Amino acid sequence: NGTAGTSRGTLVVDVRNTTTGYTTTGMVCDDYFGSNEADGLCRMAGFPGGARNFSNNRRSPYAVPREMYNSSGASLFALDNLRCPVNWSSLSECTANPVGSHNCNFDEGVVLICREEEEEEEDETFDAFVNVAFLVNSNGTAGTSRGTLVVDVRNTTTGYTTTGMVCDDYFGKTEADGLCRMAGFPGGAREFSNNRRSPYAVPREMYNSSGASLFALDNLRCPGNWSSLSECTANPIESHNCNFNEGVVLICRDEEDISLQISSVQLYSYRGNTSSNGTVVLLTEEGAGLIAAESISRTEAEVLCRAAGYDRNLAYGLARNTTDWRDQMSCDEMIRMNSTMLLDDIGCPEGATDLSDCTPTRASDRRSADSALWLSCGSSRRNEWVLSNLTMARSDPESGELYTGYRYGTLWATISNDYTGEVRTGLVARGPRATRDNVCHMASGQRGCSYDKANKSVKTWGYISVSCGYILDHSVDVIIHSLECPRGGPSNGCTFELATGDYAREDAWWMYCN
Repeated sequence: NGTAGTSRGTLVVDVRNTTTGYTTTGMVCDDYFGSNEADGLCRMAGFPGGARNFSNNRRSPYAVPREMYNSSGASLFALDNLRCPVNWSSLSECTANPVGSHNCNFDEGVVLICREEEEEEEDETFDAFVNVAFLVNSNGTAGTSRGTLVVDVRNTTTGYTTTGMVCDDYFGKTEADGLCRMAGFPGGAREFSNNRRSPYAVPREMYNSSGASLFALDNLRCPGNWSSLSECTANPIESHNCNFNEGVVLICRDEEDISLQISSVQLYSYRGNTSSNGTVVLLTEEGAGLIAAESISRTEAEVLCRAAGYDRNLAYGLARNTTDWRDQMSCDEMIRMNSTMLLDDIGCPEGATDLSDCTPTRASDRRSADSALWLSCGSSRRNEWVLSNLTMARSDPESGELYTGYRYGTLWATISNDYTGEVRTGLVARGPRATRDNVCHMASGQRGCSYDKANKSVKTWGYISVSCGYILDHSVDVIIHSLECPRGGPSNGCTFELATGDYAREDAWWMYCN
């Protein structure tokens, strides 16, 4: 119901970059999220007992509604691929994508149920061990390196053996690594997911016909580098509250290697904006990295475009050879992101459809950023942006607070993309006079516009407009231009163009409506 500070609900964090001083407010994505992360974040939220359970916005009845969150003005996600050690107390002990960098949609926001007080665990260490752990892929083949995890668990007290899946409740990277090793893959887990989301999952009908129990283990939680199930806690064998979709799917490493975890693929243009044409940048646990164009194949270009959120590849080659210099990342942007040459080759076999199918090769020390890869990608759905909210805003320079819902102020827009799940909030570039009455009506409910001007021209800037200080402190951008709205129509009937970084914030649209 939108109440903050409760012991259960969608997790929202304020993350401050200690280098830039900027603070980002947003959700935490459930990629790689496990019990270590849940416990620490519950403690940070003021609940010393840690986490009782965790889920996501799609599955939990305690999640904040999408429309309510979108209207809050917060970023979609502040953190993605968060991974923390046991009993961590500071975010500096954890690894994650750069703040605000993610490949998640609203449904993947973490939901926590926290314990008000420190209490005795309901789960207990149990006398059991795994006889066999194996993976069953989408065509029913067992023993592969990727597929639905099935275990034979023997109770050492009763002697009974249960064969079944492992539920994804509390499941994290620590549990995934240990079970991959048990399945015969010494390199641990490259990735984990569940039957609903993974293309490598065994089909439901095939599993049901196998005669195995639905789940052997639920709420499995293990320490770092565990090797025996006796070191872990879990529900009693076969005791669970899970459905087939929650069965764990693993992608294991055949060998112990230093594998690169690519969290996101972005295409960057000259001004540092993400684009469908641009220099390819991989966002990884090690930072931002470039790929050498020299050995890239059409298959690999297609895989990278899909990873960046597009349907297909249109062209690829050396970034420095692009016909329009604005379609490649500038040296200044490479320096700002601390980008280095990361990969000589992405290593995708013919027929690959996902980055998990590929085996990348690290770049040699001699590889120059001049050899960076450029891609042009296309999608019929990528740019399906709609205006989800339009209002007037002003900031208070003394308190630093932003206030909305007035009949005068700086236009403040929220746009969303139903395909990618991305939400953006920011300023509107000043438009033609012919459109201002309808825009005023849409933003304030008033009949029309008395007068409008550029944000910088407001004499009492900061009391009846969004101030420069607020814009700088919160990294606010002009996000749309050429805004036109139907008279009395819904906000999603408005048309606009996405701003590409060429619009000055001080020239944002300010209006007085009556």
